[in-house]
Amino acid sequence: MKSMITSEYKIGILGGTFDPVHILHIRLALAAKEALGLHEVWLLPAGDPYFKHDHHVTAASDRFQMTALAAKDFQGLKAVDYELHQKGNTYTADTLLAFHEKWPLYHFYFICGADILYEIETWYKPKEIFQHASLAAAGRPGVKHDRTLSEQADYLKKNFGADVSIIPFEEEKLSSSEIRKKLKAGEDVSGLVPDTVLAYIKEKKLYQ
Repeated sequence: MKSMITSEYKIGILGGTFDPVHILHIRLALAAKEALGLHEVWLLPAGDPYFKHDHHVTAASDRFQMTALAAKDFQGLKAVDYELHQKGNTYTADTLLAFHEKWPLYHFYFICGADILYEIETWYKPKEIFQHASLAAAGRPGVKHDRTLSEQADYLKKNFGADVSIIPFEEEKLSSSEIRKKLKAGEDVSGLVPDTVLAYIKEKKLYQ
């Protein structure tokens, strides 16, 4: 039994709308993989993002295809379409529970930015998130709170029993919404999204 701790399969989960997936998503996934010694990082496009009903979200099939293309060029990254097949709103707690039940010997790490670390206790069933996954948080510029990142990690450990790791990661300011605006304006986004993703966007005439 003792050897199971050293041999368990460690999986990072990086969720998002991925509309479109961009280079910072890839950099964050790779940074977490290296920092935590993860075997794989699963990129998990959201099915019905309940928190974004105020604007149009690109079809799930296109978002998944773009994510799969982005992951293909990097060893250990994989696009997973689980949430795309769930009806109604999708929640991190439910997804992690399903993964835990399907792969009980895997150790899951929920990868997120620092801003998520400060708000996750207000999410749907946060205790179940902490129960079924460790948190792997990366710092983001401009995130200002009463507690430092390490203090927030300690707070979540003390109050929820959360296992929190801080990923050393310098993140530039880039968002999918910014890329969508540039594409709609006819601006060049080369270097902001993987080349294969940009080719897919042009082929499908997305974000025009």
